[in-house]
Amino acid sequence: MLTDLAGGTPARVAATLAAAGRAEVVTGVNLPMLVEVLLADPAQPTSQLAAVAVRAGQDGVRDLGQTLRDQGVVP
Repeated sequence: MLTDLAGGTPARVAATLAAAGRAEVVTGVNLPMLVEVLLADPAQPTSQLAAVAVRAGQDGVRDLGQTLRDQGVVP
């Protein structure tokens, strides 16, 4: 299950399923995570899909201002 906020109602409900061993839950969903999960092989175990989501989410977060400064585009 992919949810927006760790403390929100959807995440809390999902956590009860995860605690019972019935679901994998990833919180803090962003668009890169969603796209990667949707494009992933659905035959993968849910634990691997959760790892795909987390990796894509982390890779998708960038400080664009710093990247532009590093490239010399912005002073």
